[in-house]
Amino acid sequence: MIYQFDKAAPIHLLQITDCHIHNEPHRLLSGVNARMVWEALSKEQWPPPCMSQFDEEVRTWMETKADELTDRIYEIHRRVFVAHRQVQGATRKEAAAILLAEHKDVAGLVFSQMDGRDWKAKAWGMVYPPHERPSRVANANA
Repeated sequence: MIYQFDKAAPIHLLQITDCHIHNEPHRLLSGVNARMVWEALSKEQWPPPCMSQFDEEVRTWMETKADELTDRIYEIHRRVFVAHRQVQGATRKEAAAILLAEHKDVAGLVFSQMDGRDWKAKAWGMVYPPHERPSRVANANA
């Protein structure tokens, strides 16, 4: 689907051939969204190779969104490490009581860490951006 924001402006399609962030071989410029940034960050492919093909405004937005997501993931990591330190040496039952009372939102991640399982993918799932609909500029002549 092509969205035309201003009927007087030409429609520009941007074909991205060297971007491996998603499975689609191309994207419309208006298709850049927070989930695309999240996917690149979560797969440790930041900055994506296709980023240089976008104009400055889109690159700035992508960098800002990446900073926001990175800040959120660092905060989750910090809370996991604080909670893990707090329950070290406790039995599983004691740890569960402490975590559910004080760190309920990261309790599952802490248990994964205690069990030696990878919990970072779950942490990235916690910051997965919600669906964004493209904004449409209201046409005054419509």
